Amino acid sequence: MGKIKTIGILTSGGDAPGMNAAIRAVTRSGIYNCFNIKGIYRGFDGLIKGEVKDFTTENVSGIITKGGTIQRSHVSSSSLRVPNVVPFTTQTV
Repeated sequence: MGKIKTIGILTSGGDAPGMNAAIRAVTRSGIYNCFNIKGIYRGFDGLIKGEVKDFTTENVSGIITKGGTIQRSHVSSSSLRVPNVVPFTTQTV
């Protein structure tokens, strides 16, 4: 198995306090440790539909004071029907 080079951040379900702070912390820590960071928008629907964007420190700058999550997470009935969600990857291992 190859070395992990990319981390995907997906938020799903109802918003909770601190979600943007967690997204920011994972993004900044991952970049500091030489990982590529991908933000997956709109929960599992976004994963299935490919709504994935590279995250940089600029993407997460100033998000701590914003309400909700910058990824617009939500619960979707379609994500509940997918029994085995395949992780998003751009590389073959």
